[in-house]
Amino acid sequence: MLRNPRRVLVAATAMLALTAAAAAQTALDALRQKFDRQRDELYANKKLPTHAQEEALRQQQHKELEEFLAKTASGEDRWAGATYLARLRMQQRDREGAKKALLDIDAEAASGMILLTAAELLAQLGDKPHRDELVKKALAKKATLEERLEMAGMLDRKSTRLNSSHLVISYAVFCLKKK
Repeated sequence: MLRNPRRVLVAATAMLALTAAAAAQTALDALRQKFDRQRDELYANKKLPTHAQEEALRQQQHKELEEFLAKTASGEDRWAGATYLARLRMQQRDREGAKKALLDIDAEAASGMILLTAAELLAQLGDKPHRDELVKKALAKKATLEERLEMAGMLDRKSTRLNSSHLVISYAVFCLKKK
């Protein structure tokens, strides 16, 4: 006989939520691995693929990732997938599509590391105002000491490429190391 059925129900609900989150993350990882295998197969022959073959693969992967984000992904997996989609669009020289994917990230729901990754990609796209906004939002997030150190390290490593003289980056690294 169960001593506290309510406690068992809460525990079971929590386990289901954790299992669903783990499955979504695994799904994105599996999709990335599939894309890597497809790319490896394209280059496996002794002959280099044609530009048309490369473009066809990119288009297929782009479409599949968009479908995954629309139908399957949730939570942090969704935001990580959005940064992945932005990278694919950047490879296709679709700067506006990449920017849209990054600006669709929910800054309130995404982790600081996802926001910093998106900020780096926005900097590569030349969008400094949105980059600065995401860095500020990442800094405002509650995070463990380990996460803050990881974010400070990321900012510190990226600061040269992101314009190290920029006040926001310098201040961000200072704040994260101070905490």
